[in-house]
Amino acid sequence: MRWWLAAAAGATLWIASLALLTSPGRSAAGPRIPVLVVGGSAAAGWRDGTGPGYVARGLIRYARRAGLTLRIANQAIPGARVVNRLTQRDLAAWIRRPTPHRLVVLAWGILNDLRHHTPAPAMARALHRQIETALAAHAVVLVVTPAVTRASFEEDRLAEPAAVRQELAVAQSFHSSRPSRPSRPSYVYEVNVFGAMKQYLAVHHVAYHRLMAGRWHPNTAGHRLAGRLLAQALVTLWGPPAGPPPALAPPPPRPAGRAAALMGPA
Repeated sequence: MRWWLAAAAGATLWIASLALLTSPGRSAAGPRIPVLVVGGSAAAGWRDGTGPGYVARGLIRYARRAGLTLRIANQAIPGARVVNRLTQRDLAAWIRRPTPHRLVVLAWGILNDLRHHTPAPAMARALHRQIETALAAHAVVLVVTPAVTRASFEEDRLAEPAAVRQELAVAQSFHSSRPSRPSRPSYVYEVNVFGAMKQYLAVHHVAYHRLMAGRWHPNTAGHRLAGRLLAQALVTLWGPPAGPPPALAPPPPRPAGRAAALMGPA
């Protein structure tokens, strides 16, 4: 796909996805959490029928369980690689609009990079820069590994697991960092959907081809399973109680007037 078509597809997805996604009942009254999704075609929801894709499915499923309200902007670009210059150039602006996003989901499919023989160090550097960009904007970062595809079991059965391990290692390298301002937390989390999905298929003796649409995308059933596994992992990470997890809680409002003067500069 030519880059101008990919960019146009990403813009269209962003406009279509900029909607308030709420769960029934109490979630509508909960805090609104702006979410930005970045990735390739699977994160954009390709081959998911009328569904939004496994990433959005997982976020929505978790939100319903936790009683949250999400505002999701999907900037995933079909055909894009981790080293996509468009993403590197525009990521900071995407995080800022239309309101600052408190959760940035980096969900690269990796297969596009494997097709183009992107060197592993270049992939690691690009992902590291993207995480740093999100942290600099005081966002929480969630790195999500890809859902499995037919290629995961066939031509890329060795290369893709290695790339997934690297992706997780880059995210984990940020765990030792601490936010300089406790009132504006910046954390990095990772969810290995790839590993969880492979394990599920093995434990439940599910033939992988039943969940695939072509070689590089899950079908609707595959997106549903990957989304469910993502939601389960988020419950483990952040817990199911009402209200956002502490890392996503909005900063307390600064007092005005004399109280603000007594506190000094931010």
